Amino acid sequence: MNTENAQYGLTPRERECLALVAQGHRVAHIAHQLGVASVTVEFHLKHARTKLDARTLPHAVALALASGQIVGAAPVSEAMSGAAA
Repeated sequence: MNTENAQYGLTPRERECLALVAQGHRVAHIAHQLGVASVTVEFHLKHARTKLDARTLPHAVALALASGQIVGAAPVSEAMSGAAA
């Protein structure tokens, strides 16, 4: 993890976007769900990757999960159907 950026941690919105990616959602769906533009979701994900010093989005998700900044998520099929996890 990038120690210079790690001291600040992820913002709540960055964590929320990463958690939704971890569930398997695509940027367009996340944007619709959060009521923001896709470019805004991409902005949050890019900043999260930078703070986590991750090369890719899946790497950022793995690092956020490993560091406890996001928690394991229900699969997309359960999240979309409204089933309890």
